[in-house]
Amino acid sequence: MSPDLEGEDGVLEWRNGGPAPSALVNGSADHRCSVGESVAVLLVVKNPLTIGITLNGFTLDCHFDAALDAKATNGDESESPAFAITTVDTVVLEGGQTSMVTVTITTHCAGRLTIRGATYLLCDILPTYKTLKMPGKRLNDTMEQRVTPTYSADTQLGFQVDASFPRLEAVLEDFPDTLMSGSMQRALIRLTNRTQQSCQSIMLWLSHPSFFDVASPQLVDTDEASAELAESQSMYVYSDNVEATSEVLAANVLRDCSMFVLAGPAIASDGSAAGTECGVKSHALIPVETLGPGESLLVPVWIRGDRVGAHTLSMAIGASTTQSTRALTTGCKMRTRKFEIDLVVTPSLRVNAFVRPSVQNPHERILGIEIENVQSGLDIQLVQSTFTSGHYELLPLRTGTTPRVVQIGSKQTVNLMYKARPWARDVQAQPEQFTISALQQYIFAKDKPTAVPAPIRLVHSNAVLGHQGIDSTHSSLQAYIARSQAHRRRTMLCNAYPLIPEKFHSALFPLYETFGIDFVLFWSETGGKGRTGHHSITGIDLGVPHDYINEALTPPASGAARMWLKDTEHDRQELIQSIANRSAASAHRTERTLDVALRLTGVRRVSEADALCVADIEVSVYNHSWQHAYNATLRLISPSESDQASETKPESSGPQAAWTWCGVTTHTLSVDPLGSVCVQAQVACSALGIIDVGMWELSATAVNATAATSPYAKSLECKLHPLHPSFINVTI
Repeated sequence: MSPDLEGEDGVLEWRNGGPAPSALVNGSADHRCSVGESVAVLLVVKNPLTIGITLNGFTLDCHFDAALDAKATNGDESESPAFAITTVDTVVLEGGQTSMVTVTITTHCAGRLTIRGATYLLCDILPTYKTLKMPGKRLNDTMEQRVTPTYSADTQLGFQVDASFPRLEAVLEDFPDTLMSGSMQRALIRLTNRTQQSCQSIMLWLSHPSFFDVASPQLVDTDEASAELAESQSMYVYSDNVEATSEVLAANVLRDCSMFVLAGPAIASDGSAAGTECGVKSHALIPVETLGPGESLLVPVWIRGDRVGAHTLSMAIGASTTQSTRALTTGCKMRTRKFEIDLVVTPSLRVNAFVRPSVQNPHERILGIEIENVQSGLDIQLVQSTFTSGHYELLPLRTGTTPRVVQIGSKQTVNLMYKARPWARDVQAQPEQFTISALQQYIFAKDKPTAVPAPIRLVHSNAVLGHQGIDSTHSSLQAYIARSQAHRRRTMLCNAYPLIPEKFHSALFPLYETFGIDFVLFWSETGGKGRTGHHSITGIDLGVPHDYINEALTPPASGAARMWLKDTEHDRQELIQSIANRSAASAHRTERTLDVALRLTGVRRVSEADALCVADIEVSVYNHSWQHAYNATLRLISPSESDQASETKPESSGPQAAWTWCGVTTHTLSVDPLGSVCVQAQVACSALGIIDVGMWELSATAVNATAATSPYAKSLECKLHPLHPSFINVTI
């Protein structure tokens, strides 16, 4: 249908939740077109003779049954023909040659058109008529049909001309074939309604959501309006007043991000109306109500080089004149045009993140970003770094030699260092609590969970690295970044938990976790007039313990199903074991539930005649767990205790014989979740200078250890020793 338009055309079934539009089971028997549309009929003709022949005036013999409403509207059919057929003047066939002949049929009113045969003049002399029928398929239902070849009745060729059948002309403009990784280029999708009825629903499906950002479509009347719209919108909004730290309430639902509503009521991945989160400011796409006859819709699209390599990106545009997009929850038929876009992404920047503990403050972490420019002959200027977290604020560690504008030359590497510290507010870990409760219900309860996570307060930390910053918090860019992160998280969850169907992910897992960090780096070519883009890292782990999934493997105190069938019990145990294995696979990470830091607060001499000095040390114990309080015992070990010093002392500790702990060396502590406790200690030194006092042992047990009764729960007891030296400068 519509051979003059681009893309693959057909009637497909659309379903909400991410899957690509699929072909109907009996779609081959239901051919339709709209009024005024051209349909191309392809015929294979073969010359069985050994001599050449010609077919002159090749055309089709068709019969048309007009619909009742079409007859009442058109009146006399002789004055206004229902259809028009093209004629191929000459078809030349050599001896034994097979050729393809295309005949176009243009319909003018609604009804049923049947192709009965083909007519032509053989060698411009003999009028010939050839009956055309589709051969019936081989039947294999009964023994007789399998023994004796039996075929179903031949079916006639034909299609239905439906006045309500949509005909949407889709044109892709300025789509690139090559991009640098991270860079973004603007393109347009122009949609025109060629029918006499309004399109009530228009949908867009993307196979690679992280490669596309779709802006709100707009109706345009002229080419000047299209050009003005193209110039007015920009992906990056530059600003001179970018807040260093801001807190924003954001939706935390893990929705599907591969489907967009361009016309009709906006829907979410669960079938509800989009943008219904209370108190959350949304920058989501706003569809138009309908697309009237002859109207054009312009959809701005940004294509981003998300991953290096050669990619084939699929795009489908579905239209319907009657059905609402709310029917996507159960599936609906829409006329669909599919496109394939070939894109090659070349490398630009290589970005990696690494985490180091903070020696001075145990509740903080040092986050480093390593950026390498892999381009040859191209300098890249960094514009801004943005971190998003539900718990941490990130501050840049600048020195006196740090330049105001960070520029990376060809084949050079730059390291950016940041300090991650907890944001000054109470932490309730609502996303983690939601996952524990939802997973318990999914595993043990009879009814599956349907609720979605509550909105989360996110801390956005921005560090401007150029002359101007980018407002990524209060612009449509934030919606694209959130959709890209949702796509990556859904992919990660599918790989991590293959036994959990993808349709339950939005009811089990949130989009953002409290303690995770998402990083976005904005850059541009030198001078700020060339290509621009951004790189991102999702789910940076700071190495603090927040593995809470195992707690969901314990049956709840109430609400569990009373009876399980044998097969159901086997599936449940298999699911529990797969989740436990996933947690065990990540146990290799260096996670310390408690950390200890030592800080020098003062030095004094015992007497003026004696060289002995006493240094006052503040010992801080910090609890990284948001679930459990700990009772701990801290023992300060002196170098003279040689039998224990070898286990508690890290390498490269320096001189040890010139000092010893004095006073109370054993302290009993109670540390609240995400809390800290400070105790005072003293070190006696026989000489001034720099010494390493990092010798201690911390034994801790969780106060509420009910989760330890589960065979899949991790141990809530720990014994810690220092991982790095703790130097102090003893001087007066």
